[in-house]
Amino acid sequence: MQAYFNLIMNKTFFFGGPFCIKYGINMVSNPATLMYSPIFFIGYGVCYSAYVYFEGLRNRNLSEINILALREMSLQTYEHLLYLDAEFHLSTSSRSNIYSLYKAQKGIESNLRSLNQYFMPLLADISLTTTILCFNFGWPFFTSFLATFVAYSAFTIRYSNYRRKIISQRKKQEKLADFTISQALDNLFTVKYFSAEKYELKRYNNLLEKLQQSSIDTFRTLATLNAIQRLILSIGLTVNLVLGVSGVQAGIITPGDLILIQSLMLQLIQPLFLLGTMHREWVESAIDMKDLLQIMTRVPKIQDLPDAKDFMYKTGSINIQDISFEHTENKQLFKNFNLQIKGGEWIVIVGESGIGKSTLFNLIFRLLDPSQGNISIDDQNIKTLKLESFRKYFGIVAQQSYFFNDSIKNNLLYGLDLIYDLTPEMIKQKEEEMKRLCAQLKLSKLIESLPNQYDTQMGDQANKFSGGEKQRLQIVRCLLRGAKILLLDEPTSALDQNNEQFFIETLEQVLKIQDLTVLIITHRLHLTKVADKILYLGKNCQYEYGTHDELIKNHQSYNKYWEEYQKQ
Repeated sequence: MQAYFNLIMNKTFFFGGPFCIKYGINMVSNPATLMYSPIFFIGYGVCYSAYVYFEGLRNRNLSEINILALREMSLQTYEHLLYLDAEFHLSTSSRSNIYSLYKAQKGIESNLRSLNQYFMPLLADISLTTTILCFNFGWPFFTSFLATFVAYSAFTIRYSNYRRKIISQRKKQEKLADFTISQALDNLFTVKYFSAEKYELKRYNNLLEKLQQSSIDTFRTLATLNAIQRLILSIGLTVNLVLGVSGVQAGIITPGDLILIQSLMLQLIQPLFLLGTMHREWVESAIDMKDLLQIMTRVPKIQDLPDAKDFMYKTGSINIQDISFEHTENKQLFKNFNLQIKGGEWIVIVGESGIGKSTLFNLIFRLLDPSQGNISIDDQNIKTLKLESFRKYFGIVAQQSYFFNDSIKNNLLYGLDLIYDLTPEMIKQKEEEMKRLCAQLKLSKLIESLPNQYDTQMGDQANKFSGGEKQRLQIVRCLLRGAKILLLDEPTSALDQNNEQFFIETLEQVLKIQDLTVLIITHRLHLTKVADKILYLGKNCQYEYGTHDELIKNHQSYNKYWEEYQKQ
């Protein structure tokens, strides 16, 4: 409301100034009123100062509104991205999504600024100017102004639409260049391993050449647009001057009226130039927001049902009933698959690469949904549960270790405030538990040897730690979270035989006393000795499930798999 009041006051003084000039000029030309003319010229100064003052107040109010709107938009977009299903994130580039978000924010910011700070005032200026010209000076001046405005607007819109393709091409080149350099830097060691620095430079230079040409075309057409806009406005001003001089000669209008008409036209030149700028920004913003709109209109495939219930943990049992799942029509991983895991059991999952082991983890954690069948935890169908309520009981130790560019302590305590009411006492308890677990998993000596110990920055890749140490850090993080079901994906793939044996022994010592349900994916069958049961996944959706001895006695696929492993 305050912004509208400031707009009204702003326009009152904006149009008051030219009228002060008009009356001042008329008084100067009359000796009888000459002495009063300074009052109106001072009035012009007052009007202009007040106009600038209320313009500043209005812009301040609107800036606050714009910033609030951008904040809400950014938060909603980030929330939508976080809750989109894993399939979306696996099929798109996170760098590309961040770029789309950034450009869309800039586009929306530009649109809000143009709409509130320029477009609405411009409408008011045009409406008031046409009204003044029509009722004070007659149809000729009104028609001249209207013709100028229509010609200016028609050309601006038509030529800007022509420029849309050029701008769109430039935007694509910008995005591709940004993506290319980001990919190269993210995979810097791969570039160095292949001595591909010159190749990457050549590839980036080719993109820059295309971007350069697109940018030249963009600015060349912009220069043409601005030149013809100025030509149209100058013709309009000239026509009004000719009409005005004719009116003065005929005694229809006064010299002050002539100055008023030109002042009104000159005052509108800058806003009319902004009309072209606004249209260009709207075109660019529409292009920038296109990718984001595609993301925002995507409905997450995995989300809570309207009547979803809270999960009630009991023992951590998992029951998979007659599920089927296919990545594509030609690649079915599970068909009428059944599996029962009791709470507290250790299950080792083995099989060839690409057979669906990690996919099974994603189905249990409900990052993916089966095409048929149900998965239950403690006799509760996970599709009927709130995602957050049952996922908090899981701990995931991924094959690729994921850490934030933060301290060791903050990485290990990550997410605890979502589960616990972290009072200062609770935080202290968790920090003590963190140090105890690190000691049990043989990490404390290494961490305490670092300059800042638990406050040491890890970096995204945690390069201060070996593969096995990263895996153990992930386990500490899961146990601090209070996980009851632990999913370990290839936990020993980066370890040699001695470290693997050490890892297995440590795993048994720490986890067996926790009474956890543990599922371990591995290609190394040494881990089968810690298993209560083994799940072998084979080709053509075949599987075997039982103890090691039972599967050996069956003399089927697992037995052959075991024999081949023993030969190695």
